[in-house]
Amino acid sequence: MNKYLMSIGIAATTMFSAHAHTAAPATFAQLESIIITNAEVTKNKFSDDILLVLLNLFALEAQGSKNALIKCAQFIEKDKDMLEAIESFGLGTMNVMQTYMEAMQRKIDSRNNLTEEQEETLQQKLNTKLQELFAYIHTVYYDVFYRDISTKNPHKLTFMFDENGIIPQEKRTEALPISL
Repeated sequence: MNKYLMSIGIAATTMFSAHAHTAAPATFAQLESIIITNAEVTKNKFSDDILLVLLNLFALEAQGSKNALIKCAQFIEKDKDMLEAIESFGLGTMNVMQTYMEAMQRKIDSRNNLTEEQEETLQQKLNTKLQELFAYIHTVYYDVFYRDISTKNPHKLTFMFDENGIIPQEKRTEALPISL
């Protein structure tokens, strides 16, 4: 059941994250150390090759490259280790988002005598903040993974996928962005 909810949550927020602007770190300052720790744990748990695929996934999503993003997702679906990495990312993301959502929900619930309209407005603001948080989490993970690989194998930081699927190693020429 939790995996099902996690998948729905990731799918839903992924659809919106490309349109959400990355929030200033101060907005989520209390969560920043948790997000960085989660990214570091994920980085240390998986190989550089898996991290490169995740970097590609994040970069393709941020650029709105739908066809290449689909090919990247299909590649991930076929590999057990890739799926484990996505699950690790998803669990870390959902835990941070749940922590934030619960704290904000307590603030909303503590306000007495809210009209239905005011409550709906606050819920809409919360949804917007969750989209911003999701985009911020992507940015932090991307930065942690990118920084790690750039110190070990900077020449590998290229796009691996296009609309036709995986690009052969010798034909990978377009560099991944330094940041999202």
